[in-house]
Amino acid sequence: MLEQLGQIEAESWIARETDGGDAKFLHPQQRRQWLQALADPILAEMLCATILILDDRPIAFCFDLDNGPRRYGIAGSYVESYSDYHVGTMVNYRVMADAIAAGQAFLDLGAGDSGYKREMGAANAYELHDLLFVRNPLIAKAFSRVWGTELSEQGPRARSGSAHHANRASVWSPLVRVAGAFGISAALTNTVIAVLNG
Repeated sequence: MLEQLGQIEAESWIARETDGGDAKFLHPQQRRQWLQALADPILAEMLCATILILDDRPIAFCFDLDNGPRRYGIAGSYVESYSDYHVGTMVNYRVMADAIAAGQAFLDLGAGDSGYKREMGAANAYELHDLLFVRNPLIAKAFSRVWGTELSEQGPRARSGSAHHANRASVWSPLVRVAGAFGISAALTNTVIAVLNG
């Protein structure tokens, strides 16, 4: 199943337009990380994939996490040559139908919307903020210059080593590229809060 997800990503816009940093299943190292997660029986029960297959060829998927009454979208993609047929949206509708059938009251489709989420009836529910926590004050000071926020202007919390800025591209993009070079999934890199021990 993970290889099918990787196959779809390999034929998606992610493989063509990016360095693969936004992929979740494209590289063997990324799939190994998911295999490790699936070794946990609780996580294995919560994670689910919906795959659209045409003539034995996987062409679109959604990968989600169920948490009681809520289903959270982790990743989704489609084979780019089928984009005119909206196969990614088809899979999202199937996920929605499955969530309703399972009695779930909330489906989180994640951030960003090219319009199809609004067409499905989605509404903005919350804002996402990227936070970088750094324990070592010297390292925090160095990151704050790149991050765009001077720690000295933020009071006691800043002196303990936290910094935040709405523009993640300047810091996260290089970090994601470095992590990708070592086979670390961008999903994990972007989702987990970076903690640097001094």
